[in-house]
Amino acid sequence: MKFIYYFFATFLISTLSHGQISESFDTGLPTSFQTGSYTLSSGTWEGVSVRNEQNTNRARTGTSAAKLHRNRTPNASITTPILLGAGTVSFWYRKLRTQDASGTISLQWSTDGINYTTLITQSYTALTYSQISFNINSPSNLTIRILNDNDAGRVIIDDFEVTAYTSPPSCSAAEVTSTLAIEDCDNNEYSIEIDISN
Repeated sequence: MKFIYYFFATFLISTLSHGQISESFDTGLPTSFQTGSYTLSSGTWEGVSVRNEQNTNRARTGTSAAKLHRNRTPNASITTPILLGAGTVSFWYRKLRTQDASGTISLQWSTDGINYTTLITQSYTALTYSQISFNINSPSNLTIRILNDNDAGRVIIDDFEVTAYTSPPSCSAAEVTSTLAIEDCDNNEYSIEIDISN
């Protein structure tokens, strides 16, 4: 007798990429603490009590960095343009000067530009740069904000980057036909023939 079965087994991987952003803060920030919109090389950012840090010795790379003020209400912050999805967000940060107090910054995101969710909070205590990195991997339109949590210290931000969103693998099926033939033989012995075709 014969048994026929069908096996569906094709795995299709597709990758969908969305917008990404990279910002060094070398141009476009005001020279005094201001609140409003800033036209930077990567687009229009929004900020509260932000200015450039022109001391090249304090920039991680390039000629400038972004400086967030201290003891502000509302809290000093800087926010990206609207991103068409996001993969991993990363940036570098440090305390401004030795005499400045330490503090904490928060990395946040929002899909409506109003209600922000904190992804990670990190203290800044040193004059050397450290990096924050967080994998958002969302296809939604969103903004990302760095918040100085109303601390007595001032913080410098540099080399901000968001990689493109990458969609998870998706599957689609293609038909593979396999025919399995089993024939009775003498002396109760069997032979099996398998024919697999696409």
